[in-house]
Amino acid sequence: MSHSSDLHLKTEKCMKRGPSVLKRQLSAAIVAAGLLIGVGCSGGGAGAPVPPAPSGPVASASATLTFRIPVPSTTAGAKKPAYVSAGTQSVQFTGTGFTTETFNVGTLPSATCPVVGSFYQCTANIDAPVGSYTLVVTTYTGANATGSVLSAGSVPVTIVSGQSNPVNVTLNGVATALTLSVTQSSVSFGAPTSLTATWGANDASGFAIVGPGSITDGSGNAIAPTLTSSSPTALSVGSPSGSNWTVTYDGTDISPSQTLTLAASGVASVVKTITASAAPTPTPTATPTPTPTATPTAVPTIAAYATPAPSGYVEFTASGAHTMTATEGGYGSGVFSVDSSAPGIISVDAPGTFTASGGSATIHLTANASGSTTIHIHDTNGQTLDVPVRVTISSVTIN
Repeated sequence: MSHSSDLHLKTEKCMKRGPSVLKRQLSAAIVAAGLLIGVGCSGGGAGAPVPPAPSGPVASASATLTFRIPVPSTTAGAKKPAYVSAGTQSVQFTGTGFTTETFNVGTLPSATCPVVGSFYQCTANIDAPVGSYTLVVTTYTGANATGSVLSAGSVPVTIVSGQSNPVNVTLNGVATALTLSVTQSSVSFGAPTSLTATWGANDASGFAIVGPGSITDGSGNAIAPTLTSSSPTALSVGSPSGSNWTVTYDGTDISPSQTLTLAASGVASVVKTITASAAPTPTPTATPTPTPTATPTAVPTIAAYATPAPSGYVEFTASGAHTMTATEGGYGSGVFSVDSSAPGIISVDAPGTFTASGGSATIHLTANASGSTTIHIHDTNGQTLDVPVRVTISSVTIN
């Protein structure tokens, strides 16, 4: 986000010239924790404060500035221990009563910016007055303080000749785009989950802003982004805590996905998609196919035709051959078996099976003696028709 720097100043040479500034040796470690400035000038008196002079001769001395720029990572968004953007191309020092000084970084590494560890350590000469004023430090993406501002900071300073003057300068990173990370990018239906969303920002060179200072917009205002959910009930966002929010998923169906949106005025927003598994489709319960009720087979009716007596008997009044017709309704043909309960009274000729023709069959009987009996007619469906028969044979006795 920002950084502090140590700046050390020591006088190399003093001179009188009118209206002038103190030219001194200035050593600045931009990525360290403090800014130390020390000024010395012959005749100035060690430790004696030198107030700002609006006019007249002012002692001056040459100064050397040293600052460090991180060696870029292969990933543009990589974080560094303190924030001076790896995209820095120039650093400008200015302020009220201060002659503006700009240092161009140039192509790295170079003779003035060799590699020292994981940094390019740059050294340059600058001029600055002795006295009290506000020091402003600004880094840029382009040479000669051009392009986009990457970071900026200011601090009131009082420079006393002949001693080190510690001054802390915090550079606030200037954001052009927000970043958002979430501890997991997917949730499962039926499993309530707590997520942590963390925000950050990138500068104009695409590098992540880190460090102790603030993240600001292009006007220097501190950024306070908001995080919103596309499903605020099922995927709710809690209150911010530092750079984090707790996001709570309640386990309900939010498939196929929902979004978290991080936004702030003057900076490009960012959207994070949270995918979600859908509620399982209920497995249908098989409904047993009912066994169809069998259509009852029509039970054919057997009918026998003969001349019945008034009492309901089929009566034969003469001995010898007789016939009876049997039919079975509902069939074009049928198979019958016929027998007599008393063959001595009436017998079935060729007893056995009669095949109907056209739905009927002729049964041949022989009356043998007077009496009553039953003719049984059976079909293949297990039905039996019992036909009562009476045989009356008249006998004539001639004396």
